Amino acid sequence: MAGKGALLAGRPEVKKVRKKLGTKEEATKTYEREQKTIKKTIDEILEDSDKIREIYIPELKAKIEYKPLTVEEYFQMKRFNDNEEQMIEILFHMWKKCDPNVTKEKIRKIPLSIMTRIIFNEPSLFLLGPLSRGQTRPQEAKKEEQST
Repeated sequence: MAGKGALLAGRPEVKKVRKKLGTKEEATKTYEREQKTIKKTIDEILEDSDKIREIYIPELKAKIEYKPLTVEEYFQMKRFNDNEEQMIEILFHMWKKCDPNVTKEKIRKIPLSIMTRIIFNEPSLFLLGPLSRGQTRPQEAKKEEQST
C-alpha cells in the first residue's frame, strides 16, 4: 500500500504548490537571498527613491532618465478625470525632474512605442490601468448606489 505522502503527491493542488516553489535549489537560493537582504529605514528608502532611474528605449538605441513620483505627487495627478491627460501629466513630472526640456506638448508628440516603453518600465504607472475612462472608483460606485 502506498504511503500517505505518495497519495498526496499526485493531487493537483500539491502539484500547483510544487510548481510555484520550483526546485529545491531555487527555493534554497530564494531563502539565502532573503536572509542576506538588509533592512532599510524610512530615511534610507526616501534617499533611494530620489535617485535617477533609466529606461533603455530600443527604438532610440538610447536611455532616458527620470525620477519616480512620490505618493504625494501621484495623488496630485489623480485630480485629472481624463486618463490620457493624467498619464501625460505623470510622464511630464517624472521626466521633467531629469530633463528640463520636457514639455507636455512634446510628450504628446513622441511615438506611442516610446511612451509604452516608459509606462511598462515604471510599475507605478500601472496604477492608472484599472480606472480606465468611464469606470468609477469603488468608493464612488458605492456613493452612487446609496444616493439612488
